[in-house]
Parts: sequence; C-alpha cells; structure tokens
Amino acid sequence: MNSRLLELALAKQRLTLHSAALRGEFAAAADGLRPALAAVDRLRQGVQWLRRHPPLLVAVLVAVLVARPRAVLRLVGRGWVAWQALRRWRPALHEAGNRSEDGWARWKSRQSRR
Repeated sequence: MNSRLLELALAKQRLTLHSAALRGEFAAAADGLRPALAAVDRLRQGVQWLRRHPPLLVAVLVAVLVARPRAVLRLVGRGWVAWQALRRWRPALHEAGNRSEDGWARWKSRQSRR
C-alpha cells in the first residue's frame, strides 16, 4: 500500500475516533438539558393536540370569556400593547441582529485566516 494512502487511512481513523469521543462528551454535557427538552416536547404535543381539536379550544375560550370578562379584556389589552411595542421596536431589533451577524462574519473571517 502506498505510504500516502496509509497516512490518509490512519488520519481518517484518528478523526473518526476523535469524533466519537466528542459525541460522547457532548451527550454527557447535554444530559442536563434533558428535562427542558422533554418539557418542550410535551408543549409541542399539546399544541398539536389543540390543533386537532379546535372546537374544544373555542369552547374553553368562550367559557373563560363568559366567566371572567374583565380578566380577558385586560389580557387582550396587554397583548395589544405588546404587539404595538413589537411593531415599533422591530426595526431596531432587526438592525441590532444585523450588527451581531456582521460581528459573527468578522470573527469567522479572522478564524479562517489562522
């Protein structure tokens, strides 16, 4: 076997072993996220269930509106204020996001020059 091919095969094997070790480390470090990810999964399943049963959601909303109209109106008012604030702040938030992406691009270009 060509010595160059042997070198490449050994480098590939080292990289494969290193990747396996990194995957194991990542899995061990991510164990702390397991409860949070499980909660997100349950929330997602609940949203899917509600999408499959929209009449039940409407019935609950109407019942809450009849039982607590002031609370619902207060919540709607807060939602309206939040929506208006988001509309007003969106351009500034978008600009801030663009600046952070520019910083990320600069960092990546510095890393590639090393």
